[in-house]
Amino acid sequence: MCSVPSRWSTFVVLAAVVSLGSYWLGHQMTSSEAKATQQASVLDRVKNSKKLRCAYWLWPELIERNPNTGAMSGVFVDLIDKVGEALNAQVLWESEATMDDFVTLVDSGKVDAICGPLIPAAFLRPSAKFAAPVLYASFDVYVRSSEARFNDSRESLNAPGATILSLDGSAARYFATTVFPAAHQNSLPAVLGAGQVLLDVKDGKADATVSEQLTAGRFLDHNPGSLRQLRWANQPLVTLGVTPFVTKTDDVVWSSTLNAIIQDLLDFGVVEQVFSKHALIAGKHYQPIVRPYQQ
Repeated sequence: MCSVPSRWSTFVVLAAVVSLGSYWLGHQMTSSEAKATQQASVLDRVKNSKKLRCAYWLWPELIERNPNTGAMSGVFVDLIDKVGEALNAQVLWESEATMDDFVTLVDSGKVDAICGPLIPAAFLRPSAKFAAPVLYASFDVYVRSSEARFNDSRESLNAPGATILSLDGSAARYFATTVFPAAHQNSLPAVLGAGQVLLDVKDGKADATVSEQLTAGRFLDHNPGSLRQLRWANQPLVTLGVTPFVTKTDDVVWSSTLNAIIQDLLDFGVVEQVFSKHALIAGKHYQPIVRPYQQ
């Protein structure tokens, strides 16, 4: 019998180890694949069903629902339809979301996403995943055109003698109460809409309000000269991104896919086309997303 050189013996042993390792890894991959199947991304469900189920967040002009017909309309409705086209899925507007239940809704699996417009906040980050923004909105103080008492500084408005009106549950109310805590704060039910707040300030029922620029810009389009934007050092109170989607925190595949589609719609000018269709003017009604090569 011939003896096998030692180097070949070593090779045979290594080959056996590799074979056993491959067998073990194969079983491990099978187990991982089974686990992944059990925890499939929402993306798989959307692709298989060809349906994108949205719980919607109402905001005048951006997402509106006709109370008689149930038809949805607005800038974000058109944008979200574009995302649906990219996914080869029909958008289904399932139910209205509120500040109290939107996290529960998206975690329940009854919908695939909360469909914006939505503005992220630090205290919401642990509970929900906010997609990339499609625009920025500046929040400013608005007063009657003839009002001059608060021109000097923020402190002049942050005083017990000043009355600030805002909408229940709105981002504007959050800023009004946190930036001007010493002022007298009044609020209106959310169902009345932010336009009513601006109208009440115009009519002298409050001294000031905080509004994002789309709502204020549209109000001034129809009521020119009635209110004026009040800024100190020519700076807005805050400028924040507005996103079309909120998803589950742990579904990275789904959130990454939505972010990539949003970026493509921005890069190809689709977002700008939708805004233009709705007569939104950059700088007046919103702040555009600046692309890296435009900076």
